[in-house]
Amino acid sequence: MVSMFGHTMEDGLLTMSLALAFASFQKGVVTGRTLPFVFAGLWIAVGFQAKMLQAWFIVPALVIAIVVTTAPPRVRLLRAFLLGAVTVAASLSWMGIVQFVPAADRPFFDGSVSNDVFASVFGYNGLDRFVPGIVPGAAPAFSASVIAPGADGRSPFKLLLPAFTTQVGWFYPLALLGLVTAAVRLRSGAAPPSLRAVDTEAASAPLVIGLGGWLVTAAAVLTVAPVPHTAYLAAVTVPVSLLAAIAVGDAVMAARRGRPASLLVVIAAETLWTVGILVGTGLSPAWLLAFVSVCGAAALVLAGSTRAGPSTLASVAAGLAMLAAPGVWTVSTVDPALAGTANDAYAGPRVGTVPYFFQTDAPESERRSFSRFALLPPDLSQPGPQLTDEQRNLADFVRRSPGHDGAPLFTTSTWQDAEPYILAGGLNVRALGGYSGAVPSPTLASIRRGVRQQATSYFLFPARSPTGRIPDTESQRIVAWVTGRCSYVPDDVYEGATTLPGQSLWACTRGT
Repeated sequence: MVSMFGHTMEDGLLTMSLALAFASFQKGVVTGRTLPFVFAGLWIAVGFQAKMLQAWFIVPALVIAIVVTTAPPRVRLLRAFLLGAVTVAASLSWMGIVQFVPAADRPFFDGSVSNDVFASVFGYNGLDRFVPGIVPGAAPAFSASVIAPGADGRSPFKLLLPAFTTQVGWFYPLALLGLVTAAVRLRSGAAPPSLRAVDTEAASAPLVIGLGGWLVTAAAVLTVAPVPHTAYLAAVTVPVSLLAAIAVGDAVMAARRGRPASLLVVIAAETLWTVGILVGTGLSPAWLLAFVSVCGAAALVLAGSTRAGPSTLASVAAGLAMLAAPGVWTVSTVDPALAGTANDAYAGPRVGTVPYFFQTDAPESERRSFSRFALLPPDLSQPGPQLTDEQRNLADFVRRSPGHDGAPLFTTSTWQDAEPYILAGGLNVRALGGYSGAVPSPTLASIRRGVRQQATSYFLFPARSPTGRIPDTESQRIVAWVTGRCSYVPDDVYEGATTLPGQSLWACTRGT
């Protein structure tokens, strides 16, 4: 998930917040103090501001883990209550404040059809992803080919598919081994060696339950819910990494005591799994597959040849076998063609297809292969997004129009069409329907009122309104009204030799 830290995405803040929340929870368990559980709730709330309900995946596991600690029952219940109450109160604080602002005096909340922030957060961005329409007032869930039936995002086995294992699944076997060995040891009354080194035996059980429960909850939700883009998989990265560290730490300690069996299992399982992923993608370089195989085999031979503990060579070979492939995928993010986008934080060659606005601008051959890998240094002086000549000509034409004397400069039919003018041009451009396309703001009545008040109003809409189809959203009704009553502005008036595909300018004069 390195790609998400290279783009302006909320998922990086979510991952950091939940990692700090678990660190605070661990401090509370180890020290026996109550305040760290309050801070854990606050960190979860920070994650909620970034990614809403996804931040709450960790809450059930931490509450259960608190309940099984060795503290007195009243103390356990108090700590569990504090963590849950602080999480909910701090998470919903801003929502409660803005919801008290009269609807007419606040921006329309995208993701809802009733200007209701709770419908947007808990419906459109929450429960409606599981059961469409379950939350009243929520807009219809966003749909794209990446989450269409049969695509990776809707497969019940998505977390095991090459498209996703290359992003978060390299250490699945280690995480499973770490969870199983920790659970077996705790059941027998002994803390895992890797935990015993830093924590008391009594603190080990809550930590294992917290990590395991967090991973199981996140994996279960991602399995049954559609995944619009791979950054959602960040939900499993922290528990997978920590459990993998437990597995490796326990195996190394056991090998140093003359019991190399667990280390051999760790090396063999991880090597075979990595080779399986590389073969499954069909995109891995042959040299990488050979390198992982040779290093894994060498590590097995070296680790099993002595009972005095793993040698330096065995440790190096095992480390290379485990880290080479994820390391290559990580380094690939310095190549713009393989670095993913802010809509889909994907590292390495793309397995499968995604919608056009989820992928990079690189040619298909460069997005799906390491063969043209380009190691480019960061360009700290790189300019921001720029309007194309056609877009600039259109904006200049409208700005110079003698009949246009008000804001916005023009109105587009979708947010994708408005985005470049707003981000690259800093222009006052309005979009219909919000991100979901179903937001009833602006309304047809407000559009008609604006047309009556201005000499000329401009709209960047499809060249022709779809025929034979009854508009079922406010946006579609506005497009139908404008394209049916207003004047079409020929493309060559403002664009020159080329045109904006699928878009044309419409001029509505006062009295239309």
